[in-house]
Amino acid sequence: MDRRKQVIVRLAAPRDRPRVDSFCRERGYRGFLCPEAAVVVAELGRDLIGLGRIQAEGGVLVLRGMRVDMPHRRSGIGTRLLELLLAAIGTRACYCIPYAHLRGFYQSAGFIDHETPSAPGFLRDRLNEYREAGNDVILMLRPGCCFGNRFSEHSLGTTGQALSLAQSRDVLQLIEDMVPGERLELSWALRPRGF
Repeated sequence: MDRRKQVIVRLAAPRDRPRVDSFCRERGYRGFLCPEAAVVVAELGRDLIGLGRIQAEGGVLVLRGMRVDMPHRRSGIGTRLLELLLAAIGTRACYCIPYAHLRGFYQSAGFIDHETPSAPGFLRDRLNEYREAGNDVILMLRPGCCFGNRFSEHSLGTTGQALSLAQSRDVLQLIEDMVPGERLELSWALRPRGF
């Protein structure tokens, strides 16, 4: 059976907190899961094999901690995590500090290289801290509205698959959790196959 099909990518629930904290601790992440973060996880059976998060920091949205365990990389799991996070980001601007070798992956999601001097101070500091620790990282920004790439709202999914009803509800929950007081509704556009 195809390993990709066995992997479930979903919104993390409060009951996942101990597993997510453990995943982060075992991989050297510190202070990963804060209450306002929207976290998505990738599971293979009972094992967490990947996760990512977005959260508001210093008045801007930041994508942080994208991670897929080594044996599962290059199988589309990171793309699936990012698709769910991008659906929650919507048309808002979002920063990230990825490893330089992942530039193309994030560019395909609408992120562009960003000039460090114009970035928020806390991101400049974080970038410098990562670089001083020997990490080859770059600063990227996904501008507020992004169309025409494989992650656009017109085509969520690298295979042209739309989000399922359950995934759509997860995305709405992510957005509602990040924007307190907002109530969102699903709207469906039925299109013939191939569009």
